Amino acid sequence: MNSNVLFIIIDSLRADKFHGSKKTSVTPNIDNFIKKGAYFSETISSSDVTGICVGNIFTGMFSQKTGIIQRKFNSKIKTLFDILKENNYETYATVPNLTWFNQLTERFDHVDTFYAANSTQNGLIDGVGKTILDRLNSNQMKSPWIYYIHLEDLHQTITVPEKYNKKEYGDTNYEKMLSSIDEWLGKILNQCNLNNTLVVITSDHGDYIPVVDSYGQIPRIQTFMKKGKTIFPQMEPIGVKLFIILRNLIMKKQKIYVVSLMQLNSLHNYSRLKDIHRPFYR
Repeated sequence: MNSNVLFIIIDSLRADKFHGSKKTSVTPNIDNFIKKGAYFSETISSSDVTGICVGNIFTGMFSQKTGIIQRKFNSKIKTLFDILKENNYETYATVPNLTWFNQLTERFDHVDTFYAANSTQNGLIDGVGKTILDRLNSNQMKSPWIYYIHLEDLHQTITVPEKYNKKEYGDTNYEKMLSSIDEWLGKILNQCNLNNTLVVITSDHGDYIPVVDSYGQIPRIQTFMKKGKTIFPQMEPIGVKLFIILRNLIMKKQKIYVVSLMQLNSLHNYSRLKDIHRPFYR
């Protein structure tokens, strides 16, 4: 009998935040999984954007061969899932409700999607975790199966669940959220027959170095937006647009600040150069 396959991609997962002596996240389930399984310590991402990385993972080819890029999926290219379907596997997925993922999973037998748009997305605590557990508990999954899960909890913007928003679960919001994800991974793995299931936990790419709470995120605003869309769901599209406008204004301000520093640094170096080579600057 062929093994089932549980394939989990944790978007933006960095290895140094869940493995090694410097991590501050609390990840007993991942630790146990590494101890009992195989850990690849030198996996190299093929890009810094999701579409290209995931396309490369599931085709085994680079984008210059497949034509799969961040905002374009080539449905003519055969993927791992197509090969498994040809070998009588049932295909399942829980993925963000974005065009690229919809195209990737177009030929799947069963697909569950969750809200995601630009820098805001639902996470495990927002119902994604329950969807996954319900799927695994449904008794309707036809073996052999492959179940692809794409988690966005670490993707900007990060909003840490209240339970894990404590120093004991990590130094940064990133590591605190990773501690929360670890709890859900334990729940998910408990629903699988590990004697007959190959489990892969990986990432598309890492995240910025260093991971800081302020980079690209407005956590208080996102928390407000999540509460707002629950009370006034019809206002969600407007809220997302306002969030994007505000984020772009902040990023523009950051760019101006960086350019100003570079200009000041250039002037400083120019002044020093004149002092050293004064005869050439008359």
